[in-house]
Amino acid sequence: MTFNEACQTIANELVELICKKQHDYGHSNINAFGELGLVIRTNDKITRLRTLIGKEGITEPRIDAWRDIAGYAIIALMLDRDWFKLELDRRICYNWRDNVVSENGYFKRERGISSRAAT
Repeated sequence: MTFNEACQTIANELVELICKKQHDYGHSNINAFGELGLVIRTNDKITRLRTLIGKEGITEPRIDAWRDIAGYAIIALMLDRDWFKLELDRRICYNWRDNVVSENGYFKRERGISSRAAT
């Protein structure tokens, strides 16, 4: 695996996580407080990480806080571009893991094309 592939794998995992949470929460939880809400949520996760340095949490693994922080950063970028209100494509919501976007905009899997990339 290359560094680029490792980054892509993690990015795909984050896309899957964000899409699942978007499916469950919808737009209103983020839109209620916007960027300030993201700052507060991120601060909560940073506080959790400070508390858990060198150990694991009881209710969730420490790495989940890092995933949430990365997800909040992506959502902040989406808010900045006015993309957060875009409709969720539920057909590909749970099919991101181990997919790579090819030049034609389709996700490649070992067994062929799974679905078109959202734009």
